[in-house]
Amino acid sequence: MRIIINAWPYVLAGLLAAPVSSAFAVEDVSSNLVRMPVAEQRLSARDLAYVQRQREDRSIDWVTLVRIDPRVLELAKFEIDLHDRKVVVRKQALPESFGPRPDLWRGRAALPGDPPQWDPGTLRDVRLYRLEGGGIRGSIYIGDIVYLIRPLSHGIHALIRQDLSRLHSEKDDVGDRSRPVKRPQPSSLKPSAVSESMQMETVRVAVGYTAAALNGDPLETMFADVKESIDVANESFTASNIALRLELAAWADSAGYAESGNGSDIPAALAALVEGPDGTLWLPHAARDGENADLLAMAVGAGNDAICGQAQQVGASKDTALFVFKRGCLPSHTFAHEVGHLLGADHQPGAALDPPVFAYGHGFQRLPAEGVAGWSTLMATDCPPQRCPRQNFWSSPLRQHQGEAAGSVDTHDNARVLTENKARVAAFYPPPQATKGVRAGGAAPRYVRAAGPDGPDGRAMRAIAEEPRLRMPQ
Repeated sequence: MRIIINAWPYVLAGLLAAPVSSAFAVEDVSSNLVRMPVAEQRLSARDLAYVQRQREDRSIDWVTLVRIDPRVLELAKFEIDLHDRKVVVRKQALPESFGPRPDLWRGRAALPGDPPQWDPGTLRDVRLYRLEGGGIRGSIYIGDIVYLIRPLSHGIHALIRQDLSRLHSEKDDVGDRSRPVKRPQPSSLKPSAVSESMQMETVRVAVGYTAAALNGDPLETMFADVKESIDVANESFTASNIALRLELAAWADSAGYAESGNGSDIPAALAALVEGPDGTLWLPHAARDGENADLLAMAVGAGNDAICGQAQQVGASKDTALFVFKRGCLPSHTFAHEVGHLLGADHQPGAALDPPVFAYGHGFQRLPAEGVAGWSTLMATDCPPQRCPRQNFWSSPLRQHQGEAAGSVDTHDNARVLTENKARVAAFYPPPQATKGVRAGGAAPRYVRAAGPDGPDGRAMRAIAEEPRLRMPQ
């Protein structure tokens, strides 16, 4: 890995811009999000340490430092110079379920030479978030490469290229493979035909984190990573006609729990979660119970682990609705993948439980062939030495991609699995508005941390109702 600081040229192409509603004129706005490179010498010690940590990640190709022009987010079309390529991005509408989101610009990237009418699916997705103070964070996907924009101090941003194909496998990401799962009764729905049953269900998630997951970053930075992953997961449900949304209910620190760095931090953290409210990770459990969160997740650093995450059970109960994820794997849709396991979805045949929890509950994988690029749905695993980038939608025989079905009725229909199980999982806890002392759904997540040994058992909890907001560091 290396930091790229050379003074590469920027060509500000005059792209056709859509009308804007802001006070400044279109001609006053650069049509390139990236304005200029920045020398490493301009970095603060904290920012330099952040960049060095990125370099240590084997999935990171390079990091370069830039200044950006946040005003271009007022446009419907603009260019982004990604150092090794230039893309043109065009705005797309957010799903209606998102409601008003002035902080989020969502679109699709195009490259020179793209075939006319070619549909990349979600492999060209662009998400850019406006931050307080004028900064931007976001992601630009080009196949299984993602370019991350992360704010640093004094208006400087890090532009990071990550190769998702070099992330660790998820083939062994189920903790409990032996215990039988109580199979819900299949619904009478036609395969994936959820449009006739669009009762929206909200599954609330509490997230704990270790010091290694923070890795020296401000809390707000990690929170923003997780919130973006929840946005991406919610887009996947909409794209697959699944009336489901995830909602972040609470954050909690690990109350002193520490990772070992021995290559088994993910299963160790999951085992600690399984201990329950009286175990080592009691504080995330307290946050879950206090905020009626149906699922409990744990963010870890796990720098030496060979997997990206682990769910306790395929088709979980309330007690086993637990999962652990490696923060550095979030751009590879690990959060949605592990949630899918808890709702009953599994990998492609050959990498899934045998016998399966649901015969039709497998991911779909399209192996590359001559003239045809490979790809996979959210629950399928990698396909080395070939490349099957993960699309942000679920297997379904009713979903078409590049002229073929993204699933089958009998084997590959995780959209059906999620539709049949969403109400069961959303009912693990009563809705927040039905419980005294729990804030209404949609409220900012509660941040919970240990306050000191005030109680008789040496445990205490302090709740901070206002979620820390992500600002540009000063």
